[in-house]
Amino acid sequence: MLETNGFNGEMKFEMFMMGRNSILVRVENIADIFNSNGKVIFQQVNIKELANQLFVYVNDCYTDFTVEIEELSLTGNQPYSTMS
Repeated sequence: MLETNGFNGEMKFEMFMMGRNSILVRVENIADIFNSNGKVIFQQVNIKELANQLFVYVNDCYTDFTVEIEELSLTGNQPYSTMS
């Protein structure tokens, strides 16, 4: 599921339950310049599709649902959109 959404072995992926129907997902790049011969490599991940797949996997159904995604600060306590 992770690989099909853009994740690779140079990323750390953690999920934390925050409450009913609420999870905190933390994605960290653990690669360094030695992994890519000094080149900067950008990797895009599809968080929305991953969230949709997780919902279907956990609920074992394909019913209508809405997944809301909100980017948070590094500490996870403030929405990124409110940061100045």
